Amino acid sequence: MVLVFLASYSNLLTQELTQNNYVSDSIFEATKGLPEKDRAKEYLDLVSNRNLSENEILILTDSVIQLALAFNNKDWLYQAYYLRSKVWFNAKKYDSAFLSLGMTKALIKKKDWKKQIEVALLSGQILYKQNQSDTAEIIINKGLENIDRVDDSAWVATIYLKLGRFYMKVHGYHRAIESYKNALKYCPARPPTELFLFTSYNNMGICNSRTNDYQESLENLMMALNYIEPSSPKVGKVYTTIGIIYGNLLLYDKSMEYFMKAKNVYAQEQDTVKLIAIYTNIGSAFTQVNNYDLAIQNYKEALTFIDKAGHESQKIPVLANMAMLYNDIKQPDSALYFLRQVEKNPSLAGNKRYLGYIMNLMGSSMMLKGNFDMAIDYLEKTQTIAGEVNDRALLQSACEKLSENYENKKNYPKALQYFQEAVAIKDSIASNEYKVKIEEILANHDLEVKEKENEILQQNLTIKQQKISRQKTAGIGITLFALLLTISLFVAFYIIKLRSKALFQSNLVNQANVKIYQQEKQLADEQAKKQDIKLNSLKDIASKTTSEILKSSEMSSRLLKEFNDIKPLCLNSQAGEMINKTLAEFSGLTVENNWGKFYSDFKVLHPTFFKKIEEQGFNLTESEQRLAAFIKMDLRTKDIAPITFQSINAINVAKSRLKNKLHFDTIEEMQQSFKQL
Repeated sequence: MVLVFLASYSNLLTQELTQNNYVSDSIFEATKGLPEKDRAKEYLDLVSNRNLSENEILILTDSVIQLALAFNNKDWLYQAYYLRSKVWFNAKKYDSAFLSLGMTKALIKKKDWKKQIEVALLSGQILYKQNQSDTAEIIINKGLENIDRVDDSAWVATIYLKLGRFYMKVHGYHRAIESYKNALKYCPARPPTELFLFTSYNNMGICNSRTNDYQESLENLMMALNYIEPSSPKVGKVYTTIGIIYGNLLLYDKSMEYFMKAKNVYAQEQDTVKLIAIYTNIGSAFTQVNNYDLAIQNYKEALTFIDKAGHESQKIPVLANMAMLYNDIKQPDSALYFLRQVEKNPSLAGNKRYLGYIMNLMGSSMMLKGNFDMAIDYLEKTQTIAGEVNDRALLQSACEKLSENYENKKNYPKALQYFQEAVAIKDSIASNEYKVKIEEILANHDLEVKEKENEILQQNLTIKQQKISRQKTAGIGITLFALLLTISLFVAFYIIKLRSKALFQSNLVNQANVKIYQQEKQLADEQAKKQDIKLNSLKDIASKTTSEILKSSEMSSRLLKEFNDIKPLCLNSQAGEMINKTLAEFSGLTVENNWGKFYSDFKVLHPTFFKKIEEQGFNLTESEQRLAAFIKMDLRTKDIAPITFQSINAINVAKSRLKNKLHFDTIEEMQQSFKQL
């Protein structure tokens, strides 16, 4: 009977384990002689600091949970459940991870900020993996609200570093950059390791490149190189990333320089996989500078390494690049030769995105050969695959090429249809206020449901702890253990009952929330439409005014030039002075008139722009306000010059002074900041 209870209790605690999954006898043998309290600490230390398997961690934390309940030690219980949550999370068993994490909340003291932050951040990461990113952001931000209350800057820096790594994995690059900046902000309180600094700057540089902020990316990657030995294998990866960024900036000589540095590092390491990638990158760089012979030579080097290593799947991008090169130089037969090899590669079937790009290249080759029907067939396949993998860039490319093919066939209605589809795809990425409102309502609803689930889990934990404390006086040995197991089974049935009740209540809440959601969505739709109409009207007025000012300024500039051409013909010096005076007055009046019209519409469209600048502690002169407004409206220097009757050089100097006054590093940074005000 006792054996039956023991099996039931083990299944209740760890449903994922089987009878053949157990911790090595040596771990238990080494701790057998320790007191139970010391044994719990030893198990927690093993789990935290040793590279154990998933099952070993689960069994050790099971032992800690039993000891924690016996000694009523909430700290052990918290650590055990938190560590189990991390195991489930890494194993991608997110429901189990969330349930285990819910058990920790009742065990955290009110002002134990570290534990509260740990649980909030892990909860957010689990929700991200469950495709509930909005709810995840709410929980993570709520956890970070208390981070400044932690009097341990090294711990805070490490937390931000881990959070940055997580955001990189889920492609939240802006949030990752913010996290790495915070990691660097807190780390000086305790001298950080060079690895910490290298990781922060390197990862931040990678994230900057993914957001197309190439200048910032280069600065961070160069900083990362200061904190790593030149002989380290990681240097090659940094060089490769820098080479790619210079390629994106069309600085191919610099790109090639860093690719060559990376190649030297990988050659010393004899790292075949990385050498394949770097030769492919070098080939792409030579393609961009139209040095096709050297490009082909490097692609062939990559293929040689692939054949040596037997990595057939890596042939796909190399052969695709070679095909693209031959399409660029109008040799579609050569391109098709390499694409046919890719089609035969068994790895292609397992990667739909690659397959889509290959079909797209096939379509381009057939179009170059004049076989428009075959090209259309390949491009329609591309269109289907792009829709399946949700690759909008590929879908846009396919539609553009389909339009071109149908135009070549003189089927103009079809050509127009695909052209309109391509334009629609390009313009489809938009964000409206009512969408944000709806997402917020749904996020709050999900959060409420999760909180109710956690309340149930906390009730279950309280019941379990009460049962354990009562049985301490009931007996010892096997009788006590059997009673503990019996109570555990009772708790399991009670949990099922509570969950059924909670499910019924949750259904009622869901019905009410659906009504609220529908009403608020309708209201948000109406408000968004009104706001869009008003905003578009204001933008049209401002655009019209700006256009009129530019036309007027061009005419005024032309008149002033004509007067200046006439002035040397005046033999009377007094007449020349009168002309100068008239020109100055005319310029001043025109500038004031232009500014008056512009400023009137600008205040309506951006009523808080100057106020926000003042709130940051800056007082702008009238001329600086004018320049700031022109920059905000995205006017170029050559447009501002005729409006203000100043030279382009003078406008650039004024921009530089305004940048320095407002403490920006670059004029581009100032322009981006103005757009957000």
